Amino acid sequence: MAVLARLLKPGERGQADAALAVVGISAVFSQLGVGPALVQRRDELRPAHLSSAFTFSILFGIFTSALLWFLAPTIGACFKNPIPPDVLRALAIVFPISALAVVSESLIQRSLRFDLIARAEIFSYLAGYGALATMLAAFDFGVWALVWAHVLQIFLKSLMFVVYARWFPRFGWNSAAVKELMGFSGGITVARLANYLATNGDNLIVGAKLGEEALGFYGRAYQIMVMPANLLGQVLEKVLFPVMSKVQEHNAPLARVYRQGIRLLALAMLPVSAAIFLLAPELVAVLLGNQWEPVGGALQILSAGLLFRTSMKMSNSLIRAKGAVAQMATCQILYMASVLVAAAIGCRWGINGVSWGVLCAIFICFIHAAAICHKLVGIKWSEFIADHLPGLFLAAIVLAVGWPAHAALKSANAEHFIVLLGTGFIIVLATLIPALFLPSKMLGPDGAKLRDKAKKLMGKVTGGEE
Repeated sequence: MAVLARLLKPGERGQADAALAVVGISAVFSQLGVGPALVQRRDELRPAHLSSAFTFSILFGIFTSALLWFLAPTIGACFKNPIPPDVLRALAIVFPISALAVVSESLIQRSLRFDLIARAEIFSYLAGYGALATMLAAFDFGVWALVWAHVLQIFLKSLMFVVYARWFPRFGWNSAAVKELMGFSGGITVARLANYLATNGDNLIVGAKLGEEALGFYGRAYQIMVMPANLLGQVLEKVLFPVMSKVQEHNAPLARVYRQGIRLLALAMLPVSAAIFLLAPELVAVLLGNQWEPVGGALQILSAGLLFRTSMKMSNSLIRAKGAVAQMATCQILYMASVLVAAAIGCRWGINGVSWGVLCAIFICFIHAAAICHKLVGIKWSEFIADHLPGLFLAAIVLAVGWPAHAALKSANAEHFIVLLGTGFIIVLATLIPALFLPSKMLGPDGAKLRDKAKKLMGKVTGGEE
C-alpha cells in the first residue's frame, strides 16, 4: 500500500476501488453461499454434495462473468467519473476462476487446515499486488496495474486451494444434494450481499457522488482502519466458524469461546484504535506520502470504530455456526441499510461526513450483532461490558501518555517520522511493561495466559528456553 500510494494518483486508486467494489458485489452472486454451506453442514459430506456444489459454482461463475461483461458500459456510467467498460470486463474473468476453488477452499476450512489458507493468501497477494502491481504502476499502467494484480491474485489463490485440497474437481448434479445445500446457502447469500454492500456500499456512494479522487482518499482511510481488523478479526472468523460449527448444539463452550474472543479483541483493538486516532496525520504522511494528506481526518474518525468492525466478525462467526440464518440476514441487512443511508447523508460534508456516518452505522450494528449472540448462547450484557474493561483501561493509558508526548514532539517541529516513532515508542513502553508484570490486573482473566503464550512463542523464535 505504501509503495503503490507513491506510484499511483488518488484518482487512479479511486477508480480501481470503484471497479473492485462492483466486482465484489457480483462475486457474492457468483457463488451463492455454496462454500459456507459445505463448511457448516454437520453431517458428513457425500461425493454428490461436492460435485453438485462444484457444478453449481462454475455455472453461476460463468453466468455472472457474462452478465458483467454485457452490463459494463451501463454500470460504469453510474459513477461521477465513469469506469471504463474494459476495466470491468477484464475483472469479470475472475468469477469462473474463483469458482474452480470454491469446494476446495471449503474442504480445507472444514478440515481446519488454516496454515494452507494462509500460505495461499499470502503468496497470491505478494505475487499480485506486491510484485505485478508495483511493476506495472512503475511503468505508468495506472488503474490497470491494480486490475491485473487482482486477476493474478485470484488465479494463484484458486490454483493453490485446488492443489492443497487434493480433491479433483468433477462435474455432477444431484438434486437432493443441491436442495440440502441451498437450505443454508440461500440465507448466507442474502447475508453476504448485505455485508458486502455494508462494507463497500460507502465506496460506491462516494465514487458516484464525490468522484474517484475523493474515493481514493476515503478508500485509503478505510483500508488503514480495517487493516488491524483484518489481521486479527478475519483470522478469528475463518478459524472460529468451522470450530464453532462442530459444537453448535452446545451453548456453554460457545459462550466461553465467544467471551474469550471478545476480551482478546478489546485488548488488541482498543489501544490500537487510540494510537491511530492520536497519530493519524503522521501515519498517513509516513505511510502514503504528502499527496494523501486528506486521508488523515477521515482516518481519525474511522479509527473509533476499529473494535466495533472487528467484533462484528466474531459475532458473525457464532451466528453462522448456530445456523441462525434468518438472524444473520437481518443483522447484515440492518448493517447495509445503516451504512448506505449514513454514507449518502454524510456526502454533503465530504469524506469526513461519510466517515462520521459510517462510524455511527458500524456502532449500531455492533450492538445488534452482540444482542443476537447473547440471546443464542445466554450471555448477560453486564458480562459483555466487563469483558471490554481491560481493553478500555489500556486505551486510556495510550491516550494519557501518548497525547503529551505527541504534543511535545509537534511543538518541537519534529519530522513526521520522528513524531510517529517517538510517540509510538512511549506508548509501547507505557502499555507493555505493566502488561508483562501485572498481566491479571492489566489484561483481565486471560492476561496471564497471554503472557505465558507470548513467552513460549518468543522462546521458540529465539531458540532459547520456553
